[in-house]
Amino acid sequence: MKKFKEYFIDLIYPFVLIILLGILFSIIIYFFIDIFVGYDIFNEPIKEKRLDGTLKIIGTAISITGFISIIVAIIYSKKSIQRDIQKGTIELFQEFNDERFKEIRTKAWVVKEKWEKKKNYRKKFIDHNFHNPKQKKDEELEEEINVIYKLLEFYLVISTFEENKTILQSLRYFYYGWWRPFLYDISSEIESNRKINEIIKTSKSDYLDNISYTQSLERLDRICGLEKIPKNTIIHFDGG
Repeated sequence: MKKFKEYFIDLIYPFVLIILLGILFSIIIYFFIDIFVGYDIFNEPIKEKRLDGTLKIIGTAISITGFISIIVAIIYSKKSIQRDIQKGTIELFQEFNDERFKEIRTKAWVVKEKWEKKKNYRKKFIDHNFHNPKQKKDEELEEEINVIYKLLEFYLVISTFEENKTILQSLRYFYYGWWRPFLYDISSEIESNRKINEIIKTSKSDYLDNISYTQSLERLDRICGLEKIPKNTIIHFDGG
């Protein structure tokens, strides 16, 4: 029932509104001609002239209605897109707080602590991530690397919701402030160690910017109003 109601609002209601506007303009044009021109087409004794006058009124009304319908369609289209974006953002927040992602966040926070406090952990993380042949297989470290990539990818997705800035802010910025310095630090290390074809590097393509974690974090900064805050600034001193 809810889906039918949404369908009615998005499609049927504007259609009905446009038809009513067409009828209204037809009536307005008729009274305008009758009052200001002094010509009533329905009292016209010649049928051809009466029909011709009626068609002119309808044609003019359709033209005006068509123009207005374009404006109405654009407005409703924008509202529909915005509603979908808002719905998608809320669904992302629900995913962010579900049990599966809470586990990812908990593990990622452990990695954050190790990254910031444990000696040689950074080097070990980067070497293992980029398949240093001297590095032995470490299942625990592989899991930690995967967790960090999942977290980075999640914030990358959020950074594309610039059109929904208000909702993002009302949803506690997806706790971005708690993760920000660490995410910048680790994404910078990852991207500086990526091996990328020189042709891509020197090309004018937006490819590297669009896959960059650092660029996505900078987009998030603009959404959150943190673009003027140094990237290494600790915003919160408690867990997120």
